[in-house]
Amino acid sequence: MMMRSLIVAALALVALTSAAKVGVRRRPNRIQMLNRPLSINGDDYIINGEDAAPHSRPFQISYQQKTFSGWFHTCGGSILDETHVLTASHCCFGFVPADLTIVAGEHHLYDDTDDGTEQRVELVKLTMHPSYNPFILTNDVCVLELAEPLEMNEFVAPVALPSQGQQWESGTPAVCSGWGSTEYNGPAPDELQWLDMGVLSDAECQDLFDADSTTDYPNVDGRTMICALAPGKTPCHGDSGGPLTCGDGEELCGVVSWGSGTCSITSGTPGVFAEVSQFVDWIAEQQ
Repeated sequence: MMMRSLIVAALALVALTSAAKVGVRRRPNRIQMLNRPLSINGDDYIINGEDAAPHSRPFQISYQQKTFSGWFHTCGGSILDETHVLTASHCCFGFVPADLTIVAGEHHLYDDTDDGTEQRVELVKLTMHPSYNPFILTNDVCVLELAEPLEMNEFVAPVALPSQGQQWESGTPAVCSGWGSTEYNGPAPDELQWLDMGVLSDAECQDLFDADSTTDYPNVDGRTMICALAPGKTPCHGDSGGPLTCGDGEELCGVVSWGSGTCSITSGTPGVFAEVSQFVDWIAEQQ
C-alpha cells in the first residue's frame, strides 16, 4: 500500500455510533471529515479500558462539534487554565470555533441525567502548531481558547505540565483516558474510560511498528512523539486529543495522536502521542 493512500485513510473520519444524551450525539456511520487520523484502518474504540473513578481526571474535557441535531463528542482534551485547553491538531484541522464547544466536569457523557458538574463553553480561537504536518502527524498539538473562563473546582481543574524538554524513561507508568468506543463497531461508553500503559523508548516503539508488515505506518518521530503500550488495550478515535499522564504526579506527557488499525489487539503496536514536553514553551506563548 502506498504511503499516500495510507495517510488519506488515516485522516478520514470513520464510523461513530449514536448516543443517547440530549444535546450530545455521535454521527451516523460515514466517511467524511479530516479530524480523526488516530486509527490507520478506521477503527473507533478504546479497548479493554476500565471505568474511571468519577471526576478523578478533572482536567479531561469532551471536545464537541455542532450538527443539525445537536452536539456530538469528537475528541478529548486537557484543561491548561481557565481559558485554554490542549488537544490534537488533527482535531482542529478544518474546523472553525463557531462550530465547536468543550464540556468540562463531565463523567457520564451520554446519560440522560447530567452529573450537575458540567460546564459547557464555546470557543473563540483554535491555534494549531505552525509545524503540524497532517501527512506524517508531527507536532500534533492545538490550543483552544475559550469564550469565557471555566470555574475551577474539584470537578474542573488544570492538568500539570512537565518542564520543557523533560524526558520519560521506558517503563514509566502512564494513564490514558477518554470516551472512545469500548469494542469494535460497538457503542461508545457513557462513563469516562481509562487504561494503564507503559512508556516506550523511541527505538522500542519503532521496532514494534516495523515488526508489523501488514501496514505501512508513518515513522515515529522521536522529537515530537512519545509512545505507550498496553497489550490488548489502546486509545482510538473518540480518544484523539485526550490526555496521557505520566508518573505519580500525573503530568501531561502525551496527547492522543495515532496508532494501528487493529488498535494493538492483534498487531502488538503501541499508541502514539504528541510529546507534550517538547511543546511546553510554545503552549505558554498561546496562553
